Amino acid sequence: VQEIKYIRSQAMQPFAKFVDYITYQYMIDNLILLIQGAINQRSIPELLEKCHPLGLFETMGIAMITDTKTDRSGQEVDVIDITQLYNRIIIDTPLAPYFRDCLSRDALQDLAV
Repeated sequence: VQEIKYIRSQAMQPFAKFVDYITYQYMIDNLILLIQGAINQRSIPELLEKCHPLGLFETMGIAMITDTKTDRSGQEVDVIDITQLYNRIIIDTPLAPYFRDCLSRDALQDLAV
């Protein structure tokens, strides 16, 4: 991860954009992990532990988009609010242009039902 960040910081265009594209795969994987976790009401620490470091991005401040729910065992856990996930993460990332036309807030809410 440190090597990729170093290469990106030293790169000039268009190579810098190419390096960005390499990280997008991991961002997409992390985003899908977060969506699946939100649908299945997984805890945030559990999801963050599974995220790939190359796919982390600035707006991944999940602590701001949590909701407390009761899990299957009766314990209260912090889970991801699917609407806030869409507003703060999907829209505010470099991935937004790729998801804007194929994924909507309503579609995510339908999946969470």
